[in-house]
Amino acid sequence: MKRVLAFILLFTGCCTAFAAEPDWVLTPDSLGPVKIGMSENSLQVVLKQKLDYDFDPFASDACGTASTKKSRALGISFTLHGGQVTRISVDYFDKGVRSPVQTEVGIGLGATVEEVKQAYGDRLVVKPHPNDPSWHYLVVDKPDHTRAIIFETNGTKVIHFRAGDYPEIVRPDGCY
Repeated sequence: MKRVLAFILLFTGCCTAFAAEPDWVLTPDSLGPVKIGMSENSLQVVLKQKLDYDFDPFASDACGTASTKKSRALGISFTLHGGQVTRISVDYFDKGVRSPVQTEVGIGLGATVEEVKQAYGDRLVVKPHPNDPSWHYLVVDKPDHTRAIIFETNGTKVIHFRAGDYPEIVRPDGCY
C-alpha cells in the first residue's frame, strides 16, 4: 500500500509540475521560476530534467542553446553564456506546434503586429529585420535598458519571441 501511495504522489507531483509550465509568463527577467542570470545548475534543478546542449558547455566562456524534452515540447529554449541563463526563447520548433507561453500582457506566438502594438503602446519600438524588409523586430525594453523582450514577426504575426540580457537578446542565435 505504501508503494502505491508513493507512486501516486510521485505521479501527481510530476504531472502537476508539467501542467503548470504552460501557465508560465515570460517577462524580461524570467519565465516562471527560470530567472535570467541564474546558473546552469539552478536551471536544471528548476526544470527537474537534464539539459541537452547544442554546444560544448565545458568550453571556456561557452555560449549556446540548451533545452529539455519538456521545454522543447513547449517551444522553449535557453541561451547559456558562461554558465548563466542570458536569454529565454519561445519558438514553433517542431511541426508548427504553438507554444502556450505568453508575456505578462498576453502576447504569444501568432499574435498580430497590431495586437503587440496595442498591448505595449509607447513602450514598443519597431525595428527592421536585418534579413527581410517586410519582417520586423518589436522591442520592449526595461526602463533601465538592461533587458528586453523582442518579438520577431513575419510582417503580420509573431513567429518567435525572446527575453533576456543585452547584448544576447539582440543576437539572432544569442551568442557571438
